[in-house]
Amino acid sequence: LDSDHRAAHVRRELELWVPRLRRGDYLVVEDTVVNGNPVRPDHGPGPLEAVRDFIRAHPHALLRDESRETKFGATFAIEGYYSIP
Repeated sequence: LDSDHRAAHVRRELELWVPRLRRGDYLVVEDTVVNGNPVRPDHGPGPLEAVRDFIRAHPHALLRDESRETKFGATFAIEGYYSIP
């Protein structure tokens, strides 16, 4: 997901896309670094807040893949890599 970075928009994308995904599919939520996570503190709630909110509401819908976050030592998608269990 990498379009409008406002939390409400990303949350709607998650609600629309995740139910259509199947076991083995993969989802990347880009630019979770905005809103002071650690860049653009002036942005306001963005992708990271949306994905955290989605996971609280649907705790078994996505499986976080932390290995992707550390593979290259840097990422713009902190807590943004998920497989479908």
